[in-house]
Amino acid sequence: MKKTSLLTIGISACLLFGNSLSAQQVAPLKARKQFVMPSNISSKNYLSNTIIFKLKPEFRGISSVKEVNDAKFNQVLSYIGSNKLEKKFPRHAAPEKQYNELHQKFADLSLIYELKYTNAYDLSFVINQLYATGLMEYAEPHYIYELSAFTPNDPSISNQSGFLARIRATAAWDLALGGSQGTASVVIGIVDSGTDLDHPDLVTQFTHNNADPVNGLDDDNDGYIDNYTGWDLAGANYSVVVGDNNATIMGANNDHGSHVSGCAAAATNNGVGVAGVGFNCKLLPVKCGADNDTRGTGGVGYIITGYEGITYAADHGAKIINCSWGGPGGGTYGQDIITYATINKNCLVVAAAGNTGIDEQNFPSSFKYVLCVAATNSTNDSKATFSTYNYDVDISSPGKGIYETIYNNNYASLDGTSMASPITAGGAGLVQSKFNYSNALQIGQRLKQTSDNHYVTGPNVLSPNFNSSLQNKLGKGRMNLQRALTDAASPSVVFSNESIVDHNDNAIVIGDSLFITGDFTNYLNATTNLVATITATVGGAYVTSIDNSTTLGVVNTLSTVNNNTDPFKFKINAGTPQNAKITFVVTLTDGTYTDKYFITVIVNVDYINIDINDVATTITSKGKLGYNNDGQVQGLGFTYFGNNLMYEGSLMIGTSATSVSDAFRGSTSGTADVDFQSSVVVKRTVPALFSEFDAHGRFNDALASPTQNLDVSHSAYAWTTLGNRKYVIVEYVMKNSGTTPLTNLYAGIVSDWDVDASTASANKGDYDATRKLGYVYSTATAGLYAGTKVLSSTAPALCYNIDNIAGGAGGIDVNDATNYYGTGDKYTSLSTNRFQAGTGATAGGDIIGVVSTGPYNINAGDSVKVAFALIAGDDLLDMQNSADSAQVHYDGPPPLPTGVKTITANDINLVVYPNPAGNDLNFIFNSTKSENVEIVLSNMLGQTMLTVKKNNTSIGMNSINADVSGLPNGTYFYRINNGSKTVSGKVQINK
Repeated sequence: MKKTSLLTIGISACLLFGNSLSAQQVAPLKARKQFVMPSNISSKNYLSNTIIFKLKPEFRGISSVKEVNDAKFNQVLSYIGSNKLEKKFPRHAAPEKQYNELHQKFADLSLIYELKYTNAYDLSFVINQLYATGLMEYAEPHYIYELSAFTPNDPSISNQSGFLARIRATAAWDLALGGSQGTASVVIGIVDSGTDLDHPDLVTQFTHNNADPVNGLDDDNDGYIDNYTGWDLAGANYSVVVGDNNATIMGANNDHGSHVSGCAAAATNNGVGVAGVGFNCKLLPVKCGADNDTRGTGGVGYIITGYEGITYAADHGAKIINCSWGGPGGGTYGQDIITYATINKNCLVVAAAGNTGIDEQNFPSSFKYVLCVAATNSTNDSKATFSTYNYDVDISSPGKGIYETIYNNNYASLDGTSMASPITAGGAGLVQSKFNYSNALQIGQRLKQTSDNHYVTGPNVLSPNFNSSLQNKLGKGRMNLQRALTDAASPSVVFSNESIVDHNDNAIVIGDSLFITGDFTNYLNATTNLVATITATVGGAYVTSIDNSTTLGVVNTLSTVNNNTDPFKFKINAGTPQNAKITFVVTLTDGTYTDKYFITVIVNVDYINIDINDVATTITSKGKLGYNNDGQVQGLGFTYFGNNLMYEGSLMIGTSATSVSDAFRGSTSGTADVDFQSSVVVKRTVPALFSEFDAHGRFNDALASPTQNLDVSHSAYAWTTLGNRKYVIVEYVMKNSGTTPLTNLYAGIVSDWDVDASTASANKGDYDATRKLGYVYSTATAGLYAGTKVLSSTAPALCYNIDNIAGGAGGIDVNDATNYYGTGDKYTSLSTNRFQAGTGATAGGDIIGVVSTGPYNINAGDSVKVAFALIAGDDLLDMQNSADSAQVHYDGPPPLPTGVKTITANDINLVVYPNPAGNDLNFIFNSTKSENVEIVLSNMLGQTMLTVKKNNTSIGMNSINADVSGLPNGTYFYRINNGSKTVSGKVQINK
């Protein structure tokens, strides 16, 4: 019925290197990839030491079935002890075109690999090592899934067979009433634990691959030998997955798939056993549970090859694919597979919402394009107690006390959304048998639009229900098969691909306007005058509607329109709390037709992600660095090519052993000090004036006890130019807002460094006094480095590296149960030196680094400025080079080289440097008003070689950096034009 979208509106500018770059190579601007294991995922939800990844399409040329020909990638394989690398779908080619007629993108499975490794490295660490190669479109765990069914202990449960009446199945099968009994040409793929191939109520229902009879040969050349009746993708042993041609189940641990098969299309009207909803529709069994697997709840097996099973079913004739399994593991791989089945192969994927009984997402049912099914009771329309519910649910069907086929030719009643899903899939088979829709998504839309309202009492409700508190979270309604086959068709419009922007910096805060647009795709009958309206149902007090309606008019069958020219508009109200969640409902109406879709947006965030170069971090509005909240919540940490090197960080300011203000862990285990509060939320300045990414905010230490009466204006800066990609600068202007002087004040950055997360307890710390650089490095092979440099020069620099172990190895003991990292310890680490840490063991240890500057004396009303560079690198020399570059950039450009002219004509006051230029050419100029500026570089023949534009300049001095690394050496003419004035000159490029 409705797929939700959750958007956190903050700032994240992104730039990602590919492989190791030479001085001439420049990385493209792309979204940074970093994997963080979801908090609701545990080791039971994925295969150990196994990763699914997809190469970016531009690296197709270096890919083969069992190899990726890239030096950095193969270095990672050697490092982790890779023992298996192969394509998941070696017979799949790239799509011939990108989009279908509805502009829905085809999925490309040809670049997806599975990787296994043997060394004892954390899965998240290895995934981020893969991202660091720059080759990955995505990399993630190989998720496995529990089956969504269980057997109740009610002794009379087998007698509860009212679900067929509940969905009006018998009336739907009545051909005289316009119904359908299904056709053998409509195949329902049962992607499950296997099935009972010789069950008397199933044996006639399976489709057969006549092109590949059982003779020991791959007659149809599809890569499967003798796949005459489905396929077993999980095999006998879950520890060593080897498929075979026998999709039948070997024990009761896997009879789930047999029951699901019966729900979908057990033989009907055959004088044997039970009836299946799909009647004459055929079943394609795809076994995805291993014979010996009893690890799941109740001793049942896991679905370990579910996505491979969906692909198999889509490739082998299924029109409808049922997935009665799921879990919290989502990811991009699963969406790729669903997209392939739906868009590439024109299948309808039906999936169980889950059996958690709470409001949450489940996968694959929450993926885009999936028909997500919740469960109701079988004798009334109230939600089954076990059923998961949420805005992703599309439809409900009975799922309690469902009596169907099980292992060893038997029958039993089972409960679960596992039953509701194949019952719905069987209904989908009947719909397709009658209407033969050209687009598989039309099948699900037909079921939704003809479902019975199970939220309020009405003419189509069989009995009073109890779902009013779950409004819109159990789908459009409960499936009614008679209506699905006989009702007059209506429109069915899906709202998707939503875009939420502020037409500024996309950090939507108080006072900003919020613009919402999206696509409206109609799958069934044409609309006559479609109108879309939007309302904030949660957090409505935080926004004021400016334009909440758009008229879309006639939208033909299988056509898409958008509201780009008439976006929904809202204004964020004063008083909106930070990180406020707003849920919008988009309501579609056209005569009697109506439908709803939901979008959740988080606005007025009090942190900002800086992610434009090789390092990425989060700057908060309350002094914390890396993460906005404790426990690594809301933020990027401090990452280098996707590897997170920091557990937590903070600014720390102290004047004595009893007075330190910070947002770092404190004197009690498991808690952090919260001394800073925001007074001006950190925001990006557009256009940037000092760097390529300028961010500014303000906070104070009013929450500290005692307060030092500090008012801190803070800034952050980052660049993408070569030599400046491995650091972010943070600057703090500390004002004494009290009435007495602050003396002996030290200010610094404290960081709990976990360099190379899998070996974080094998770090060492040291100090480069020449560069005022405190650093920590991993002792592992090819271990990374991270650290902090003092940039300001108004006071001495200090470094205190702490051994974060019991006893402190002769330094501060931050694990002392009576004090932990208390105020006295913090002031000591701010005001004294201890350069080395981790030296007590050959491999090193866990390190907390403090790099500071002081002492300062600040009179009442006065201020002092301090600045630091947060740096990462491959080795110490790499760190030192970045430290030197950071100092140069912070101090500003050196005196202009000989030959550089300052042009004052037309009040532009243009400065161009350096001349000769290497890889970068800088233009600094004055703007007397906000204007659009264009710079054109031409060669001696007058041919334009490079054009750079900057729109909406600020009043005053502006700068533009031109990347000239791609231009050959020689003489060039530049021309800078602001619309009314033009200044030109000559420069030399000599790399």
